[in-house]
Amino acid sequence: MVGLVLAWSVWGLVARHGDMLETTAPTVALVAYALVLGATASVYYHWRLSSADDVAGLTRRLSGWLVVGLALAALPELLLMAFKAQTSKGTAEAGPDSWLLVTQVVIVLLLIVFTRVSERIDPLGDPALAGGVAGLVITAGACVLMAARPDLRLGTDGTALGAATLVLGSVVLASSLLHHTLASLWVRRRLAVAGVALIWAQAAGHLDGAPTAVVAIVLNLLGALVLCATALRLLRDRMLEYRDEVLLMHSAFHDQEVLVLEQRELLHELGATLAGIGAAAELIRLKPSLPEPRRRRLEGMLDAEVGRLMRLMGDHSPTPVIHDFEVDQVVGNIVLSHQTRGLDVRWRPSRLTAHGCADDLAEVVNILLENAARHAGGAPVTVTATSSNGTVQIACSDKGPGVPAELRARLFETGVRGPRSRGQGLGLSMARRLLARQEGSLVFRQTTSAGATFVVRIPEHVAVPEVIHGVVHAS
Repeated sequence: MVGLVLAWSVWGLVARHGDMLETTAPTVALVAYALVLGATASVYYHWRLSSADDVAGLTRRLSGWLVVGLALAALPELLLMAFKAQTSKGTAEAGPDSWLLVTQVVIVLLLIVFTRVSERIDPLGDPALAGGVAGLVITAGACVLMAARPDLRLGTDGTALGAATLVLGSVVLASSLLHHTLASLWVRRRLAVAGVALIWAQAAGHLDGAPTAVVAIVLNLLGALVLCATALRLLRDRMLEYRDEVLLMHSAFHDQEVLVLEQRELLHELGATLAGIGAAAELIRLKPSLPEPRRRRLEGMLDAEVGRLMRLMGDHSPTPVIHDFEVDQVVGNIVLSHQTRGLDVRWRPSRLTAHGCADDLAEVVNILLENAARHAGGAPVTVTATSSNGTVQIACSDKGPGVPAELRARLFETGVRGPRSRGQGLGLSMARRLLARQEGSLVFRQTTSAGATFVVRIPEHVAVPEVIHGVVHAS
């Protein structure tokens, strides 16, 4: 029923406005092929984005041939219709129209050839340039022939034969697109529909009568719009793929950046730890007359630091091993290591017990003392441990030049360091991260006196009363 109503409406339109439709059809054809040129630009951008390392370069090759074919189909059609309109103005000669028909047949044959070779051969050079040059060459040849033989008349039978040849060529082209390419099926189907519509519109444009003008208008618009929609979808899909590739590269780059940072942090800590081990071992070897208590302390520090070094070199777990430990034992070993290397560190045992990761705390104190040794200019360093509100606070203070005011806001960012610093700007950011994963913190405390003070806060071990046989014991 809907089809009958539509057919009746079209017939009424043809009966009332037949002459207007015949004069409108060429204008619609110009608009349609202008849209085809726009689709060519979209496909060309798709070709530019296509990766050269896809499977056998197939995507790039097929999109390149599609650019050549669209440029070859659109450019001569636009130029020759304009040339026809100029040369036929005020005359009744059919020469330009006959040469246009011949040129259209030649272009359809070339499109069939391009479709056949598109899977095996890459287009020469830039496809837009190749298609544009080919289109201009064909246009120039046709214009020369129009100028040389302006009186060419194919006659009614010749025009009908040419139109039939266009229709047959469109069928062959559609068959080639559907069965002789490796492109996606939806692309092949849409290109086949667009090719058939545009070529049939060309054939209808050479026949007289208002009904054929309506057919030409409808088919030109249908073919152009299908081509534009196909080109835009191809471009959108390629841009989405390109976006995914960029995101994947960003992710891979980020992973490598994290890995490099972890390796740099590990080397940073290994350097400080090995320096302490080496200094203690050298002291034990060169001074056999060391007092026995001091020798035992050095040997204990060596055992603790070698064990920590072995754990550093092992697999790093994102979750630290949390347990109760004696603050004096952990901090004391690190202080002794730096004292052995010549740093003036003053430390008084606190007899506090903390709840956290002992290796992480040792690494943090090692970083703070390493920074003090590097930036305090040999000034004394004081390390104190106190208890406050359920936390153990370990303060590391020096009497050096302090932290420049312009760096304090970004002090714990990776890579931030002073203009005269010889470090890498890794220590403080790494120390804060190590403490954050065990509910601890690291802050810079501004004081009125000279120097710098950093305060480490970690949870304190809280004794839980335990009842055994009615007697309360502290665990």
